[in-house]
Amino acid sequence: MPPPNRVQISQNQGSIMLAIISAAVKAYSVSKPTLFRRIHGRSLREHFTPTNKKL
Repeated sequence: MPPPNRVQISQNQGSIMLAIISAAVKAYSVSKPTLFRRIHGRSLREHFTPTNKKL
């Protein structure tokens, strides 16, 4: 049996990541888009200063 190539390995890693994310969504009762935004570094809306704030 030949060793798996890089494409197969990356597809397997992607499947594992989706399984972990799905489990986290169920465990913490958050939506998938929220979790994806947090994973990619977007912070909470309450931490932003509004652009129309008066000086």
